[in-house]
Order: sequence, then C-alpha cells, then structure tokens
Amino acid sequence: SRMEFNTDVNVANLKLDDSQKATFGDGNDLQIYHSGTASLIRQVGTGHLYISNTDDDQDVIIQSDDGSGGTAQYFRANGGNGEAALYHYGSEKLATKSYGIDVTGHTETDTLRVSGVSTFQGNVHLPDNVTLNIGTGNDLQIFYNGSNSRLIDSSGLLVYRSQSHKFRNQAGTENLAAFAANGAVELYYDNSKKFETTGIGVSVY
Repeated sequence: SRMEFNTDVNVANLKLDDSQKATFGDGNDLQIYHSGTASLIRQVGTGHLYISNTDDDQDVIIQSDDGSGGTAQYFRANGGNGEAALYHYGSEKLATKSYGIDVTGHTETDTLRVSGVSTFQGNVHLPDNVTLNIGTGNDLQIFYNGSNSRLIDSSGLLVYRSQSHKFRNQAGTENLAAFAANGAVELYYDNSKKFETTGIGVSVY
C-alpha cells in the first residue's frame, strides 16, 4: 500500500519491510530502504545528495566495523576546525589543513608529480637499481646497482664547483686526491702525498 503525507505527521515508529522504500520528492528522487542484504540511501532523481550538519562546531562522522566486533570512525568532517580527516580503524592517517594536508604514517604512491618546492626533513632512501634521473632526457643519473655506485653524465660536461674538493677512501680516513681553489692539486699513494702542483710548476715526492 502507499501512504502520502502532505502535512506534519508525528509517528512514534515507522517500520518498512525489506525493499519497501521511504521516498522523498515529487519524482521519488531520494530513497531510503533495506534490500534484505544491505541498507541504502540513494539519490536517484535530480541534483546532488547532501549530508550536512548545521549545528555549530559539530561534525559529520562515518563509522564502520573496527575489525573486532565494534565500530570505529573512518571519516570525520570536523565542524570545529574545518578539517576533513580519514582514519584506519579509528587511527587518523590523513587530515586537510589550512596549508594543505597532513599525512600520518607511510605513504605509497604509484606516480608522484610535484609542481612546487619539496622539503625533506629526514633521509631519502632509494633501493638497489633505482636511478635518480636529472634533466629532461635523464642526462645525469645516479644509482647503486647492488655492487657498485654509478654517477653517469650522458650530455655535455660534468662540472664540479666547490671551494675545494677531496677524494678519500671509503672509511674517510685516508686522502686519495685534493683540489683547492687558488691552490694546489694533490695526489696521494696510501695516504702519502706524492704529487703537488705549485705556483711555478709541480713537486713530486
């Protein structure tokens, strides 16, 4: 049967059987019902579906099973501070901020394109055989292949600019070569200097 209400009606309890819909709008645009296997709120007609809370500083919260028989929040639209937050079993993982977003925990993405400045507050790790490519045509490449480190320039010159350069052994305890601006070029054998440029030529030890 069908009941239509055109005036205010006070109903203590309204019970609808499975697949019986509470519909709203001239064209039954909004439907609320239980199908027998799931509960549905469906906008099937004209316009958007809004879920709103107009109470001052209050939130909209979406909850679901917490994995152990209880419930946990999965989404919160925070009316007190303007944040939209995503949760994993009630633990916040992402929140919008006035300056962007704040992510808590590990972030994994298939493709990442950054249009602005990137600032890293910690170490940057690249695993074996992953190349750091620099230049439109990957002209400069830096990588570790599991056995050796490689720095490859495939276009133009590879220019080192510094006030001085030092090449040392892996432990950092012995000099191999040193280059000083406005000064000498030094070459070493077993940490003992054997060659040095001077203002008038070279000195060999």
